[in-house]
Amino acid sequence: MARPAAEQLQFESTRQRLMFSIPELKGALCDECYRTVDLAAEAVGHRIGCAAKDFDVLVFAGA
Repeated sequence: MARPAAEQLQFESTRQRLMFSIPELKGALCDECYRTVDLAAEAVGHRIGCAAKDFDVLVFAGA
């Protein structure tokens, strides 16, 4: 069942406050961001024939 907008906003606010205040959760969030950029860089690099660790590819993937 869908949550009312005010309840959903409160839930999301609490969730984000926890994620950024608990070091283990904040670290996991950063790790996931890096993993996502690396995955996108692999796909882009493969598509254009460059290494995934090429600076321009990483900038594009992280943008």
